[in-house]
Amino acid sequence: MVDRAMSSTPYRSWISSGPAPLPALQAGRGGALDEILVILALIIMPFDLPAMQPLRAPLTLVLMAYGALHWRSIVPTVRRGGLFFLLPAFCILSALWADKAGPAVWHGTLFGITLGLAALIASRLDPRQVAVAVLVSQGILAVLSVLDLSLAWVGDAASGGYASRGVFGHKNELGLWMEFLTVAALTMILSPGYRSLWRLVAMGLLPIGLFLIARSMAATAMILLAGAIPLAVGLALLWRPAARVHGLRPALLFGGVAVGVMGVLLIQNVFHIDVTGEVLALFGKDRTLTGRTDIWLAAQTMVAEHPWLGVGAGNFWQADSYGAARIAGLFGRDATAFYFHNTYYEILVHLGGVGLALAFFVYGRALWAIVSHWWAHQSIADPFYIVMVVIILLRTLTESVLFEPLILDMLFFWVAAFTALSRRQGRGAAKG
Repeated sequence: MVDRAMSSTPYRSWISSGPAPLPALQAGRGGALDEILVILALIIMPFDLPAMQPLRAPLTLVLMAYGALHWRSIVPTVRRGGLFFLLPAFCILSALWADKAGPAVWHGTLFGITLGLAALIASRLDPRQVAVAVLVSQGILAVLSVLDLSLAWVGDAASGGYASRGVFGHKNELGLWMEFLTVAALTMILSPGYRSLWRLVAMGLLPIGLFLIARSMAATAMILLAGAIPLAVGLALLWRPAARVHGLRPALLFGGVAVGVMGVLLIQNVFHIDVTGEVLALFGKDRTLTGRTDIWLAAQTMVAEHPWLGVGAGNFWQADSYGAARIAGLFGRDATAFYFHNTYYEILVHLGGVGLALAFFVYGRALWAIVSHWWAHQSIADPFYIVMVVIILLRTLTESVLFEPLILDMLFFWVAAFTALSRRQGRGAAKG
């Protein structure tokens, strides 16, 4: 007869040690629970996807509780990026001179939540785990969007057209999210260190992402993607291996600049091609960039009225604001769901010249951290973060992406910044 004490030993051992943790989706610092929470956060938290609004508050509470549970790993990351929180603090401070204090406090609070979420992601996951989280989260949305390829009219009567929106509220949002999916998929296909499963998934999702970008007819996404793909391929297949040959990287850099300059000179002075006009015409746009230049002129008028401190964070795009209603009405949009389509005009109107100077300081500090970290580890680092940041910075010229809290662009920018600061201290730098 089997001894009961002996038969219960494995059970007692299991009780004392607890159940075995789930294996990580991608090898790295974080565990499976960290990765799953980040995947959910990338789908639910950004305001780009209105359908997720009912789940946003519950997930925020879960993430706050999870952050409190792991505060020892998050606090050092937040402390290193403490300067970043000056901008949301200034947004809250603008309640002192704003017509309405509530929107200013709310905008600053959401801005702070965005930074906190970015710090949580950067402190819990390695860069490759973040890339996998992007692939999985955006891949889920891509598959759901493929199931709904219905066309909707977007734009005005003169320059509008039919485009797909997928599960998103606007074609531009579909284009943006699929652009990030494409960058993540390319990274995994071209870079070492990823599990074979994710390489196969990336190969399957890459054409889906490209197809949805084409269906969205989002000109900004297509133009940026035309530059992002060669940049990602060049960094992965040319720039990183060039480290093995002394002097090859400077030669590639200066050679690329020389070819670009010569190409511009030939196009403009020899062939007399209006590149800007041709590209805009290709996407059915005019030189007003679908009315953006008119919006910027309106922004300049508002800046002239409140040059130093602005109207207060979140105070312009209000339902009872005549200026906001007039501008948004020209595009058939609601004033509360519109913006200046330029990050810097957005900051100038809401926070004035003082706020813009502070923003340049904060964003410049973040960008310096990202670029210097990538430069120090470029022989082993994936092109994922650097390509994403280039896309986001270019989008600041035509979208208000670095002033609108809890949208995908801003979240990724700050994840990259917090990651650079935390990993620059030497924690896991060898993993890229």
